[in-house]
Amino acid sequence: MELSDWIQPVHLSRTAIEQYRQSILAEGETGVVIDNFFHPHLLLRLSQFAEKEAEYAEVKLLYSTLDGEKNTDISGSVSTSEWENSEENDRFCSRRQVKGVNPEFRLSKNWLTYLKFNGFLKTVFIDYLQMLSLSDLELGAVIMDTQEKGQFLKKHNDYREGRKLCHILYIEPNWKPEYGGGLCMLPENGEAIRHTPVFNRLVLFLPSKTTCHYVEPVAEIAQDKVRKCVVAWYNEQTDK
Repeated sequence: MELSDWIQPVHLSRTAIEQYRQSILAEGETGVVIDNFFHPHLLLRLSQFAEKEAEYAEVKLLYSTLDGEKNTDISGSVSTSEWENSEENDRFCSRRQVKGVNPEFRLSKNWLTYLKFNGFLKTVFIDYLQMLSLSDLELGAVIMDTQEKGQFLKKHNDYREGRKLCHILYIEPNWKPEYGGGLCMLPENGEAIRHTPVFNRLVLFLPSKTTCHYVEPVAEIAQDKVRKCVVAWYNEQTDK
C-alpha cells in the first residue's frame, strides 16, 4: 500500500510536507487544516458505509466516570439508567460509534474500503505523519463516529501521557456550515478557533493540557443530516 493510493498528489510534495510541518510546529495546538486531502471517491465509500452498512453502539459518557488513561470510546459508556439519572452538567458526550458491519454487507466494496483505510492509518500513513510531527509514532486508536441532532461532545482536552498527535477527518459530503457540528479549539490565552466539518477536511492537532476543545451541537436546520468523521490518536512509539 502506497501513500498515493489514498492521498492526493499535491499533498505529497516536499513543499507541501514542509509547509504542514511548519504549521504544526506553529499552530498545532489549535489545529492545522488540510482540505481535499484524500481521494474523494474513497471517502465517499467510507461515508456510504457509515450511512447504510455499519453496525453502531450508542456511546454516552459522563465526566464523573471518565478514566483519564482511557480513550473516550465504547468502553467508557454508561448504561441508559445511569445516563437518565445523571445531572445535565455531568453529561460529557452523546454519539454513535461504529463497532462493525451488518452481516449482509460483509462483502461490500464500502466495508472493504473501511478495513483497508484502517490498515492504512496503522501503517503507511504513520510514515507521513512522522514527517510532519518529527516524532516516532504508533496508532493508539481510530474511531468512526456520527453525531446528529440532540447529540454532543462537550469541553475537554485529548492530552494523555505519550500521546503526540490527533486528527479528525470529515466524511459527510452534504454537510453545510449552518448545520453546526464545528470543532471549536479553546487556547488558554486566546479566542476560540472554529473548524467547520467540510467533506474531505483533515484537522491535525497536538494534544495539550492547556488547549481544550468541544464540538458544537448539530443545528435543527440539519434535519436528518448526520455529521460523520474518523478520529485517530497517535502515541509515541514504545517499541523502537
